[in-house]
Amino acid sequence: MLDKQPVAFKCDCSKDRFAKALSSVNPAQLQEIIDEDHHAETVCRFCGKKYDFSEAELKQLLEESK
Repeated sequence: MLDKQPVAFKCDCSKDRFAKALSSVNPAQLQEIIDEDHHAETVCRFCGKKYDFSEAELKQLLEESK
C-alpha cells in the first residue's frame, strides 16, 4: 500500500441533468406526460434525491426539443 485516501460517496445529480434527460424523451411521450399527469417527478437512482418538474417546465422542455 503506497498511500491512503478517504472514501466518500458523492452524487453529482442535479435538476438540470434530469431536465436534459427529459428533453431527450420522444416529444409525443413528453406531451402525453403533460396531458395526463401535468407534472413529472424524477428520482436519482444513486442518492434518491427527487426532482419535480411542473407542467410549465415540461412545456418549456418540449418547445426547446422541437
